[in-house]
Amino acid sequence: FFDEQQDPEAGFGGGTGRTRRNFSPPAENLLVSPEFQVSLFGQAFQIGGQGSVSAFTRDVRSEQIDASEVDVPEFLTDIMGVHSSTRLGYAGSAHASIRVEPADLRLEYERIQPGFETLGVRSMRDDRQRYSASLGLDLFDRRLQLDNSIGFDEDNLLGDRVQTQQGLDYSFDATAQLSEWFSLSAGYGLTSSETSAADPEVEVGTSDHTSHTVRLQPMFNLMRDQTTHSISLSAFYQTFEAVSRFEEDERVSDGHTLNAMVGYNVSLFGGVRVNASVNGLVGEAAGSDLQNAGLNGGMGYTFFDGRLNTNVNMGVSRNQVTREVAGDPEVP
Repeated sequence: FFDEQQDPEAGFGGGTGRTRRNFSPPAENLLVSPEFQVSLFGQAFQIGGQGSVSAFTRDVRSEQIDASEVDVPEFLTDIMGVHSSTRLGYAGSAHASIRVEPADLRLEYERIQPGFETLGVRSMRDDRQRYSASLGLDLFDRRLQLDNSIGFDEDNLLGDRVQTQQGLDYSFDATAQLSEWFSLSAGYGLTSSETSAADPEVEVGTSDHTSHTVRLQPMFNLMRDQTTHSISLSAFYQTFEAVSRFEEDERVSDGHTLNAMVGYNVSLFGGVRVNASVNGLVGEAAGSDLQNAGLNGGMGYTFFDGRLNTNVNMGVSRNQVTREVAGDPEVP
């Protein structure tokens, strides 16, 4: 049960070299996060930012060292001791936004230094920076809403890794209220990433991944005296391609999927609600044919003037994957 292993705990002073068991050692973390935001012209223009300095000791039982031997701000050493497993990390973000009807523009930058670690956030991707921008438009008394966003990110900020990954994501969404009972929403998304060698003299594998997604969602709302009917349709079409290369070997994996759903909801007099939906998916990926179908239905009731909602749902689904086996017909 207890798996003993060497724990180097590399930090300012190297490893502790002690043997530990497979439980987390006692740790200590001092996090300082200044933050500011300024609003001008009736909040039409805003600028702000946040930074974090994290002094993280992975194991307080590791050897304590003199603070003068390492580059640590003096005010931190007055609060906590410096050990051989202590690391100092930095992270921060800054943003600016302009809101002038009918437009809303926001710019943002985020950077997390390699090795940044804090007890406040258990899982965090470090060694990355990201630039992003978003633009929203509200037109025709908000009957038409347009949203655009784009972002670039990359890692290997210190240039000490053999590979560098860069990514791009873009999305466009539009929602139109065409009448009192009909609205239409549509969107497009692009995601791409590229992994390349950081040093041309080091032979490592490279890869590219690209994904396109198109979305269409019409919705109907019909209101009668004491009854409201809602019918929604959703369709998503996605294509993707992944290419990996090493020396002269190149492997390509691609595919596509189409996912559609029809939902129906009705609210009756007295607080009774009934809902039903049908969904299906077909596609192809990595030499396999995908098929999925599902049916869901439910009923609910509202008690005490809407303060208590109850609902019962049931569903059934069927999934099938068919692959081609060499020398044999398709095997489901």
